[in-house]
Amino acid sequence: MYVRKYISGDRRVHRDNARRHGMVTKWADLHLAKEWLAKCLQEHDGCTPANTVKAPFHPSTRFIDVEQQRLVSISDTYDADYVALSYVWGGPQPQRTVTTNLEMYEKSLPYDGLPKTIQDAMVVTQTLGYRYLWVDALCIVQDSPEIVAIQIQQMNAVYKRAIFTLVNAGGTSAESGLHGVSFSRQCDEVPLPNGIALGRWNEGSHGQGFNQFSTYGTRGWTLQEQLLSGRKLIFDDLRIVWECDTHTLPESGSARPGFVTDLRGALCINQDLSVPRDLDPEAFEDAWQATKVNFSRRNLTDIRDRLHAITGIIEELKVITGDEYVQGHNSAKLYQDLLWVTDYVPSQDLSGSPYDATASDLAIDRRGPFPTWSWLSLWPIEWGTTPLGSEYRYRPVARDKFFPLPQTSLKIQQNRAGLWELEIFGPLLHLRLTGVGINRTYKLYFPDGRPLPPGLIERLTYDQELAQRPNTLYCVPLAKVYRGVWKFSTLTEEERWLTGALLLRNVDNGNHYVRFGVALLKGNHELYGRERRRITCQ
Repeated sequence: MYVRKYISGDRRVHRDNARRHGMVTKWADLHLAKEWLAKCLQEHDGCTPANTVKAPFHPSTRFIDVEQQRLVSISDTYDADYVALSYVWGGPQPQRTVTTNLEMYEKSLPYDGLPKTIQDAMVVTQTLGYRYLWVDALCIVQDSPEIVAIQIQQMNAVYKRAIFTLVNAGGTSAESGLHGVSFSRQCDEVPLPNGIALGRWNEGSHGQGFNQFSTYGTRGWTLQEQLLSGRKLIFDDLRIVWECDTHTLPESGSARPGFVTDLRGALCINQDLSVPRDLDPEAFEDAWQATKVNFSRRNLTDIRDRLHAITGIIEELKVITGDEYVQGHNSAKLYQDLLWVTDYVPSQDLSGSPYDATASDLAIDRRGPFPTWSWLSLWPIEWGTTPLGSEYRYRPVARDKFFPLPQTSLKIQQNRAGLWELEIFGPLLHLRLTGVGINRTYKLYFPDGRPLPPGLIERLTYDQELAQRPNTLYCVPLAKVYRGVWKFSTLTEEERWLTGALLLRNVDNGNHYVRFGVALLKGNHELYGRERRRITCQ
């Protein structure tokens, strides 16, 4: 509890000492936010200037002119500073730009009918001294597939070039508004006689800039919006937090950088494109795998958006690495990218969980839009022998290292129907999957009935229910894996070496297969000496 001098109707109280302890006030201190932004722009050498990326936006790009309250085209705002908004839609948007209202919105937006979050974002943008605001629902013509595709492709530039991004971390829908802007926050203060007020400290104000388990923190689209934004002004329900690549500054209490800030640094997204990048390959791979693991635990209304909602990040990685990415995979490192595993039991009830049960069912039945070999096809995922979980900062002492096998070559290509396929040229081991005993324990055998060598299998992970198992599986090795270790590991040097392999199921009695799982194998075995075959995984 605290006691302070009370001024009736006050919107800003000088409370330097109170801020450190988590005092909650009714109104967001936008004057303080303006100071944070100015200091970052003027003094932070470690923060990428917003205007360093000069590649032009597509002509279809539009912004909200918050002074005139209308949409303007990129030609009217060339090289102008703008603010971006990151928020949760929370369902279909009653006010969005479509071809039939575009001309009208270019003359005047229906301000009173706009969602509360967009109204408040326009107020904050103007209060902090800027004229232009980018909001996806209004700045993208939503019923034009061509324009939507173009804007998704340049999403990395939209958020990276913004002077800062407004993040509505406390909102559950577009109607939530920004707490402390047009409506007061719940500060739990009670005015008492003699001009004093009694209140309660915000005891939860000593963590990351926002709650990663909130509605905002579990939505798929918001990950790349956070990751690509160099400066963020975060609104939750009790305070605002400034987060840039140099500092994390809270309006009240204390705050530490979120895991997304860690990922930005390791992926080098926070560096200036005009200078050589200081890329640590191991840290980069670690961060990219952690990004995919975290992304796979987020919710998306449409399963097809699994690729769309991460395209901005992938476009940035293409520039950083010079590599090509297809269906979420680095084509130059398929030998490790393909060894993802599912992180749930296929038969478990996902209702009420943070996972998208409907989308997962689609993926299990292989009716979804992604090939079975892609990590986008089945969520949530894990990766490697030392699982990352969803928290990037808690890492093992040493991470897995992957080395390609010369016996196996991998290539992603499109077939005549335009579908992406994985061409594999390598040794293919034919195995039988058989259930034995009362509890139907499933074991792998050679086709002639011989059991596999004792101790060969370190781990098997199946993508689908074993009740729907095929009688025959095929195993193709992809990589040598030098497994990572946690502190106090007792593994010997020899025990740390494994072979990572894909488990496949044949679909046409020919050369077409689908993925069925992943195997980690120990020691030397028959796979190395087998004749190589060329097959296609769909």
